[in-house]
Amino acid sequence: MNQERRRAPRYKLDATIAVGEGTGRTIDLSSNSVYFESLVPFAPGDDVPLVFPLETGGSGGRVQCTARVVRVDPRGELFGIAATYEPIVFNVSRGV
Repeated sequence: MNQERRRAPRYKLDATIAVGEGTGRTIDLSSNSVYFESLVPFAPGDDVPLVFPLETGGSGGRVQCTARVVRVDPRGELFGIAATYEPIVFNVSRGV
């Protein structure tokens, strides 16, 4: 029997995120982890800065964190990256 080891439920999210100096595309995320596709073949143990866009009704909102890569899956020309993170920093710009 396969035992669920995740600490938090996952939610599907299809969004472009900043991954280090490039971009990635999220597949799903939870309160403490994310699975995303990237052209970069990160390695388990790598620390990667992530920036998620935040819908705030205005522009400039984002969520920033540093994630630790725990698994890398080949996905054709892309790589599926499973990573955990904490803490998260909310940066919300107010329109002028």
